[in-house]
Amino acid sequence: MAWFCALSSHAAVHPLTETMEGLKDSYYTPKIKEIMTHWPPKGIPTSPPPDSLVWERGLRHPENDTYVGAIHRVWIKAPIKTVTAILDNFEDYPSRAENLKHVKVKDRDENRFTTSWEIKSVTFLASNTRYDSVYWTDEPNAHMKVYRYQLKKGNNLNHADGLVVIEEKHGITQLTGLDFFDAQLGIAKGLARTRIWIDSFNGYVRGDLGLKLKAENPEWTNAQIIEKTEELLKKFQAKPVEYLESFSWEGTPAH
Repeated sequence: MAWFCALSSHAAVHPLTETMEGLKDSYYTPKIKEIMTHWPPKGIPTSPPPDSLVWERGLRHPENDTYVGAIHRVWIKAPIKTVTAILDNFEDYPSRAENLKHVKVKDRDENRFTTSWEIKSVTFLASNTRYDSVYWTDEPNAHMKVYRYQLKKGNNLNHADGLVVIEEKHGITQLTGLDFFDAQLGIAKGLARTRIWIDSFNGYVRGDLGLKLKAENPEWTNAQIIEKTEELLKKFQAKPVEYLESFSWEGTPAH
């Protein structure tokens, strides 16, 4: 049986594959919808690598080498309800991420809502990035929650799409993320060709580690989480981005 058949709870007012007017469809929008019918993609480890807490790989766009694509997974020793409660509290994100100026949730309609973000400028963008994304969520069973998002508008972004799948297995909550974005780089594109991948992957790993630490250490303050996250991140910053040279959206092995 296809994963999406099992995933669809039939209780969701807005299906995860919903098409909505006013959103920016991208090369990856239909591919994300496709992979939901063939979950999970093969070739992703089912347990943490021996030398890391997070597994991550780059996915290249066929024509645009600054269109960042990532698949990443983190394993969290906490119940799924603890993890999803943290994820669902969007407006608390800036307290654990120094590059986030604000996140707001608006226009909520059952399992679909809009989020408004402002991210402080980094080296390859001249101004703070401000954008709105639409999110869909579904909970097919007590051990799984799924989020899909798509860009609505943004000043420094052409496109952004993503999928996050949370699964609880044998007392461990596993988060798998697929994230894709195409930034408006202008004349900085040549200089940003390498930096944008490194900075983006540091951001994905930072987010995964921060979530893991907060879920596993509920007594820690946000300041402690940030400090420990940055300490762990140093192990990743020296690593070049590794890419999956082939990745099938139809569920055959990635390698």
